[in-house]
Amino acid sequence: MRPQSIVQFERLYILGIVLSLAASVWTFGHGADLLPAGAPPQAVAMLPWVAGFGIVIGLAINLCLLFFIAHKGSEVAKWIFVILFVLGVAGLLRGIGHSVVVLPLGPRLLSLCHVIIQGVCVWLMFRPDARLWFRR
Repeated sequence: MRPQSIVQFERLYILGIVLSLAASVWTFGHGADLLPAGAPPQAVAMLPWVAGFGIVIGLAINLCLLFFIAHKGSEVAKWIFVILFVLGVAGLLRGIGHSVVVLPLGPRLLSLCHVIIQGVCVWLMFRPDARLWFRR
């Protein structure tokens, strides 16, 4: 039986994935408007493909991590999640003041909520009952 921390982790992580997808779809719909002025036409033409590919790959990675952490108790997947979380926080902090692309307020808020949820997920993975889950 899975510990309560892992059950809560799974629920929050799914919520985070949904928020991330919502922010991505919202941004995807306004992608060409977000490019800097004078962007080459090739960049505008490639944007839907690159963004769509990024959304699909990101979703696949998140679902794999969710499965291996919440259902298999993989220590490796746990640390991959932690590393990706730290990189995400670093990117968020860097993007606050130096971003080339300025997202609308909605996707920015959804992304911030997603990062907060991921932080709670990291905390849940290191609770005592979750530590036993990963050691089994």
